[in-house]
This record gives sequence, C-alpha cells and structure tokens, in this order.
Amino acid sequence: MKRLGLFLSLTLFSSGFVSADEEISRYVVQDGETLSTIAQKYIGSPVYPKRTGSLAKLLSLNPHISNPAHVRAGEKLNLGGLDLRVPATATTMVPNSPVPEKTPTFAPVPLLPAPDEGEFMPRSHLRWDVGVEYFRIDSKDKASGDKAVFLSNLAPQTRLSWDLDWTEQWTSRVRVSLQSEKILGDEQATKTFNDASGSRAGFEAGAIRRWRDSSLGLFLGRGQGVFARAVNAGTLTFDRVESFEAKISHQRNLLRVKTVSLDFGLDARFISPGQGIGYTTESGTGGDASLILRHDLKNFSLEAQSYYGVFRQNSSLAEQTGSRTGLYLGVTWGFE
Repeated sequence: MKRLGLFLSLTLFSSGFVSADEEISRYVVQDGETLSTIAQKYIGSPVYPKRTGSLAKLLSLNPHISNPAHVRAGEKLNLGGLDLRVPATATTMVPNSPVPEKTPTFAPVPLLPAPDEGEFMPRSHLRWDVGVEYFRIDSKDKASGDKAVFLSNLAPQTRLSWDLDWTEQWTSRVRVSLQSEKILGDEQATKTFNDASGSRAGFEAGAIRRWRDSSLGLFLGRGQGVFARAVNAGTLTFDRVESFEAKISHQRNLLRVKTVSLDFGLDARFISPGQGIGYTTESGTGGDASLILRHDLKNFSLEAQSYYGVFRQNSSLAEQTGSRTGLYLGVTWGFE
C-alpha cells in the first residue's frame, strides 16, 4: 500500500513538472516584446552575431517566422523545451513530520542575466509581383462638351520591390513597376482611336514606420497617366504623360492565425502637373483600398492583394476621372 502511495505521488509530481515545461515551451509574445528581448531573457546573451547568437537559436526553433521584425503580440513561440523553470523557494522539513512546511513553487527565470539589448541586424526583403488590372476613364472635352468613356482590357502588370529593415520599427522601400494596356473602346462609339495600346512605367522610394499591428509609409516617385486628346472630329490619340507623385500608405492587420494573416490597406496619392503633346495636365489626386492575404514561411512569404482605386486629373483640353481594380500575386524572399 505504501509503495502504491509513493508511486502515485511521484506520478503526480512528474506530471505537474511536464505540464510546466510544455507551458513555457509555448510562450505567448506580450505587448511591447521583440524577438531580441525574448531571446535575451530566456536563452541568454549575446543576441548577435546572427549565426551563433541567442536570436538565431530562437529563430531555428520557430521556422514559421519569416521576418523577425514583424512579430506581433499574441503569437506563440516554441522555446524548445529549454530548462527555464527552477525552484523559487527551497522545501524545508519539520523534524519528525513527513509534511513539508512549504510546497515548492516554480517560476520562469532566464538562463543567464539579461544584459542590454544587442544591436539590431538589418534585414532585406526582395519582392516580385505579377497581376492584372482593369481601368475605366471618363473624359469630357472642355471646348465642345463631348463625353467619352474609355475601357481597358485586363492589362498585365508586374513590379519589383526591395525593402530594407533598418531597425525593428523602420523600413525603407524602392519599387519599380511596368504595365501594358490596350484601350478597348468608347461606350459612345463616336470616335476611332490612334495609339490605343502601349505601356506605362513607374518608380517610387520611401520609408515605412511599423507598429505592432499597423504601418504608415510615405513615398515619392514618378508615374504615367493616360490622357486622350482629339486629333480631329472623329479621331482620338492616347498619350501617357509623366508626372511626379507623392503617396501616403497605411496598412493594418485584421486577422492572424498562425502563419496566415489578413491586412487592410489604404493609399492616398497626390499627382503633380505634367506636359503632354500640345497641352498640359493639372495636379490630380487618387486613392486605393486593398485587402492583402499573406502566408509566412521560413525564408519567404506568399501574398495575394486585391485593390480598387479612383483618380482624377484634368488637362488643358479635357476633364478626366477614372477608376481601376486589379489583383497582384507575389512572393517575398528575406535575407540578412
């Protein structure tokens, strides 16, 4: 009977100790924590260099993290069953009594004292997107008052981006884009077209400030807008006028389940005046709303982005408004 009681006691004690290890091995990121501070606290110092430091060990235990700078509160981390729980108080025995004076308690402590945080290591992200876009332009001739509605085909497009995380909060971005389109027709069917197909290129560079579940970016660049001008009473020619652009971009996380996240984005654009063939364009504005679905893997991530936008920019010949909608599919590689 005594042996059975001893066996049950040992079983219960060992079961509780395993549960504690399992609990600490599934660590939940708290608000304000970074992977660097967690690595220092629970694995030790130094955090860097990148191949042998405690941050590298933490990342090797969590291959689902593709970008160490984008860890969010509520994410679960695997600490690899490290021996992070030690007795907080010793057990003392009263003479001639089998009952301990105080039950042992366990508390998480770092393996080594946590020194000052190590230097952040910059991380690059190279991204390539391909997609299609459909746009519509409503144009009104200022002289005659004639109206026309121009529709495009599903214009193929691609873009290449390079992001560099300088710190855990700041990122710089450089992006180039290319689009090829063809104007399908005028809903009024009153005119023929010249130069109804062509390509457009764009460039932008800027900086992004990141928080736990959101980001805000400011970009400057150069893009091209499509403008129509009447060559004669029955013919239109399409020009692609270059202009400088300034853009403010905001993105916020809506949902995150393990390695899959859903974000919502808003862009606002200001377009500077430009010069066409025999006419000038005025300043314009535009805005886009987008949904971004992303799946993060060890060294890269997959992303799908759908968007809808509107824009307005007049010229000395016509008043012009438009809308566009499209889809991007992209892949991002991360490296140090």
